[in-house]
Amino acid sequence: MTDSLEIAREAVREAASRTVILSEDFDAALQRLTEIGAIGDDGLLTDFLSVLAECLTEASEMRAALSHVMAATGDGLEFVASSTEAAEVASGEHLEPRVESWA
Repeated sequence: MTDSLEIAREAVREAASRTVILSEDFDAALQRLTEIGAIGDDGLLTDFLSVLAECLTEASEMRAALSHVMAATGDGLEFVASSTEAAEVASGEHLEPRVESWA
């Protein structure tokens, strides 16, 4: 067990970047599927159209929300890395290392 908390900022930044890129790729894939009609009704399920339409709408909203959460998570991870770095820089500017023990 250690007495300090350490954050691997570069690893967090890499994860943030990958998460944002994944959210953009996910969103682009959904857009392409919607454009080609892969996400929609093919007309064969006439008896289920109202239920199907509702499900498709909810699924579309869920996918859009997931894309937003992925992007926000990446942004949040980047903020953690930057804030940690700023705090370390700020504390280093105002604190001098002690060579003798005060206790």
